[in-house]
Amino acid sequence: MVEQFHRPATLREALRLKRLLKTKSAYLAGGTFVNSKDFSLRPAHLISLDGLASAEGLGRIEAKAGRVVVGALCTIQQLIESETVPAPLRAAAARVSSRNVRNAATLGGHLAANKSCSDLIPMLIALGAKVQVSGAGRAKIVAVDEHLGSSGDLLITRIIVPKLARGRTAAGRNLRASANALSVLNVAASFQLSKTGCVEAPVVVLAGRSYRALRLTAVELELEGKPLPPIDELQGRLLKRLGPLLKPGACRASCVCPCPKNDLGGSVEFKQYQAAALLAQTLVQVRDELVARSGGRS
Repeated sequence: MVEQFHRPATLREALRLKRLLKTKSAYLAGGTFVNSKDFSLRPAHLISLDGLASAEGLGRIEAKAGRVVVGALCTIQQLIESETVPAPLRAAAARVSSRNVRNAATLGGHLAANKSCSDLIPMLIALGAKVQVSGAGRAKIVAVDEHLGSSGDLLITRIIVPKLARGRTAAGRNLRASANALSVLNVAASFQLSKTGCVEAPVVVLAGRSYRALRLTAVELELEGKPLPPIDELQGRLLKRLGPLLKPGACRASCVCPCPKNDLGGSVEFKQYQAAALLAQTLVQVRDELVARSGGRS
């Protein structure tokens, strides 16, 4: 039961309160997760971050040299509406349901919740994004996938998204039971093509299988330096790689979004098939966009 509601005016004050109250407290941004049944903690103190949006500039999206800096208190709807944000990230944000949620949920809160079925984390990893976090020590900047699972005492203040290098793009897809349901699976991929049409420096991410989004390094190694095969063959290869990852009980972590299981959304086998299909379609989409940009030359 919440006993006190704190409204710090500065980042320093928010961090001081967290250090003082420790596990008895929780940060509150948009509230879509903290106020939901999925939030397992029952803090006596809530530390509202609302006042930091303007005071600390955490509600702004800014273009910098070679990157876009997104304040952690920017809503997901702001991402969609900002032309400064890379198009693949805007597309991923649009897959978050519904608009009511997108108008309240913040990007920093979405990352802090670290749901296994996240719609945005896979794309952020595929884009090479980093987060700026503050805690007991000095602020530091770490890669998104490195930050996942970090201590709740760390407060995300900004998300730094590199601008896509020339000749590189990213795409993503998801599977959900209905338009307003949580995603069952979410995939994202990015790479560039060599002059001979071979995949270079791929990043491939799957969410919905584990307690956090997973970078599929084995798949990346298999793709590196080769042209993509026909989509049916590609999907078959991916199914062999992804099948073991999606077996019931393969992950024993307790997740907000449970790992694939037989339910009204489909059987585990169906979800294994869909994961491979989503990823194959995403990889082909990235390749086709790159080929189109080059005027049809792979």
